Amino acid sequence: MKKETQKKILQSMQLYGIISEKFCRLTWDETARRLVGNVDVLQLREKELPADELLLRARYLRKITRGTKTLLFINDRPDIALLSEADGVHLGQNDLPAKEVRKMWGDELLIGLSTHSFREAQEAEKTGVDYIGVGPVFPTPTKPFNAGKGLNYVMKVCNAVRLPTVAIGGIKEHNAHKAANAGAQAIAAISELCGSEFPGRTARHLRSAFQKGKSHS
Repeated sequence: MKKETQKKILQSMQLYGIISEKFCRLTWDETARRLVGNVDVLQLREKELPADELLLRARYLRKITRGTKTLLFINDRPDIALLSEADGVHLGQNDLPAKEVRKMWGDELLIGLSTHSFREAQEAEKTGVDYIGVGPVFPTPTKPFNAGKGLNYVMKVCNAVRLPTVAIGGIKEHNAHKAANAGAQAIAAISELCGSEFPGRTARHLRSAFQKGKSHS
């Protein structure tokens, strides 16, 4: 996929799906197949897999996303992202510094960064990342936080930074519109999508709920 096409998808994304096998109701690969084309970005998030298995899964996801309008990101591992020809890598605050990843690999990878405080969100703009995750918005079993940071926090970040913002943490169909109202460009979901018997349909419902919030914001 051309760099300008990647950037265009990222700049207009609304729904960011994350695959984590332990949250999947179906098999992880079946879940992924049903999400491709229904999400703008698909991230592989498997922190405990051996590197060789992670690479196999990343290459499989590259195969099924190639030629579609769904970008592929790999969590934490720029090396796996490069070897699998993924579109980008998503980094956490304790991973390799985004500045160093950009310095090492230039524009070969799009870079996303998780932020959990206003200061981290502001600092992210100086690192050359392409978007930031903002949250967790609501309480969620997928993040090691006792409580969500709330919608006022999302609004504060979205009003202060120029990067694309992805609200994450406890996003469901019934509250997706709230993240839109708070100014998030996109929403991310793990358990809501992976835990569904019909991931593609759930993704479409999530997008619709988010878009309704956008239209009223």
